[in-house]
Amino acid sequence: MTLSRNYLMLVAFFIGVRIGTSAYHPVGISWISSTFTGRNLDRAMGKQSAFGDIGVLAAFISTGFLAQYLGWQAPLLLWGFVNLAAVGIGLSISRGTSEPAPLQLEEERVSWLETIGRLRAFMPVIILGGMAWGVTLGYAPSLFNHKLGISMSGTGIILSCWVAAGTVSSFLYGRISDLLGRHLTITIAYIIIVITTLTLGLSGSSYLTIAAFVIYGMALFVTYPAILSFVGATVDDKNRTAAFSLVSTIQILGNLVFAFISGFLSDAYGINTPFLLLGGTTLLSVIYLTFVLRLKRITAGPAPPRSRPKDIVAG
Repeated sequence: MTLSRNYLMLVAFFIGVRIGTSAYHPVGISWISSTFTGRNLDRAMGKQSAFGDIGVLAAFISTGFLAQYLGWQAPLLLWGFVNLAAVGIGLSISRGTSEPAPLQLEEERVSWLETIGRLRAFMPVIILGGMAWGVTLGYAPSLFNHKLGISMSGTGIILSCWVAAGTVSSFLYGRISDLLGRHLTITIAYIIIVITTLTLGLSGSSYLTIAAFVIYGMALFVTYPAILSFVGATVDDKNRTAAFSLVSTIQILGNLVFAFISGFLSDAYGINTPFLLLGGTTLLSVIYLTFVLRLKRITAGPAPPRSRPKDIVAG
C-alpha cells in the first residue's frame, strides 16, 4: 500500500488485505472451535478475541503518532513487518499441532444449505455485530471531535480506552459465561449497548458521552466471542469453516449496508444519528433474543457430543 501511486492502486492493495483477513480469520476460528468444547470453547473464544483486540489497541495507539511524526506510510510499514514476523512465529509455535484427520472429519461434503439453516436464528445478531463495528469506527471520531470539540489526540485516546475496555471484557467472557450462561450474557450485553448507544446519540455532555462509550465497548466486545461460541456449538464439524466464513461475510455486509445508511442520516440529521440507529436496531435484537431464540430453545450449553479424532496435540 505504501507504494501506491494513485487511488486505484491503493484500493487494489486494500482489497488484497481484505482477501487475506477473510481467509485466515474464519479458518483460524474454525480450528479453535474444533479443538475446544463446552466451557473451554467459551474461554478459548474469549481469549482469541481479546488478543485480536490487543492488536487493534496497539494499532490505535501507535498509528496516530507514527503518521503525525513520520508520515502516513510509517504505520503501514511497521505493521506490515510485524505481520510478517507473526507468520514466522505462528508457524514455529504451531509446529507439531495436528489438524483433524480429513478422512475422519470430512467424510461428508460441506453442506452450505445446512449451514445457513443452522445459522438462520443468529442472522440478526451477526448483522448487528458488523453494524456496530462500522458505525463506531466510522462516526465516533467525528462525534467526539466535531460535536463535542475534543481534540484528535484526545479522540484517539478515547477510542483506545474503548478497545482496552473491550479487551478486558473479552478476556473475562469465559468466566462471565460460566456464571450466567451464553444466552443471558449476550442478552445483558445487548441491553447495555442499547442504553449506552442511545446515550451517545442524545447526550451533550463530554464526560457522560465518554463514560457511555467505554461501557459500550465492554458490552460490545463480549458479544463477539459469545456469537462465535454459539455458532461453534451449533454447527456440525464438517460445516465449521463454512459457518465461520458465513459469519464473517454477514458481518461485513451488515457493516457495509448500515454504514451506507448512517452516512445519509449523519448528513441530514447530525453526526449523532448513526448511534440512535444503532441503539434502535439493538433494541430490536434484544427483543429477538428474549423471545425468538428462547422459543427456538437455543441453550447456553454445548452441542451434543460428536466423535472427534484423538490426534489433536496442544501446540
